[in-house]
Amino acid sequence: MSSSVAQPLRSPQLAQQPPSQGTPALHAARRLRVAIAEDDADLRSTLARALSEVGYVVDAFASGNQLVEHLATALVTHDVAEIPDVIITDIRMPGFNGLRVAESLRHGGWSVPIIVVSAVADRQVRDRVKRLGASAFFDKPFSPDDLELCLTELILQAQ
Repeated sequence: MSSSVAQPLRSPQLAQQPPSQGTPALHAARRLRVAIAEDDADLRSTLARALSEVGYVVDAFASGNQLVEHLATALVTHDVAEIPDVIITDIRMPGFNGLRVAESLRHGGWSVPIIVVSAVADRQVRDRVKRLGASAFFDKPFSPDDLELCLTELILQAQ
């Protein structure tokens, strides 16, 4: 996956579980899974801890490459429990950056909500993020509470 063009990662054919009522992360029939791709170790740890504390299962990755490898492995092994309900990705990371992650997933037919975060994003980048169907965009720094609220809204919208 080191080429300059993102290769599509084909979407899993999953049967969606009916959501339950109440706070999504805490009262779902299963705990909701969030994947985070963020190269800043402190921010990655802070987000993982904050989301875990409110009931999400969190998989945290230091790069887009690690996230895509994890998703590919889950698909190959048919381990649907490892497929995230939401993906949070930084834009600027070494290797497979957040835009390439989103592009690969969208071209592969994935509809999982993607939240993009960035410390530096001009209008062109924001337009590209929007075209790729990202559910939300956060400028760094941002509050983990705001991210949690966004996740709750996305999950309630999906119900």
